[in-house]
Amino acid sequence: MVCHSGLALGADTVWSIAILNRREEYSNRVKFHAQIQFMGQSSKWFGDSIALWEYQVEVADERTVYLNKNHCLAREDWSLVPKEEVIKAMNDRNEGMVNASDIVIAIYDGGTSGGTCNAVNYANKVGKYVIAHHPDEFKG
Repeated sequence: MVCHSGLALGADTVWSIAILNRREEYSNRVKFHAQIQFMGQSSKWFGDSIALWEYQVEVADERTVYLNKNHCLAREDWSLVPKEEVIKAMNDRNEGMVNASDIVIAIYDGGTSGGTCNAVNYANKVGKYVIAHHPDEFKG
């Protein structure tokens, strides 16, 4: 089984950790595919979040990078990437994950626009099986 993550902060990070834990337990059956918006994705993050992102990229069994231009390869060059290219890379990454998946699991409130909304709508459009959980389900 190949499990995909977009490596964003939040639910993607929790999912990546779960994949890596299962891969450790079932190394012959679970693979981790990092779907990377672009190599500077974590450059505006802080501390441990950056280190975790870099670790996930390093240990992934497979990687797909959606915006792979010279000016995007170094974290410090994030500011040189036009916003439209970043958004396109995010949507391409989300569609890539959906296309590669039989089941799409999303943490989504059902109303907020953005990347998760676009991914869920795309998954439904192309006939994927979607399991969506409202973020409030996880409040303790």
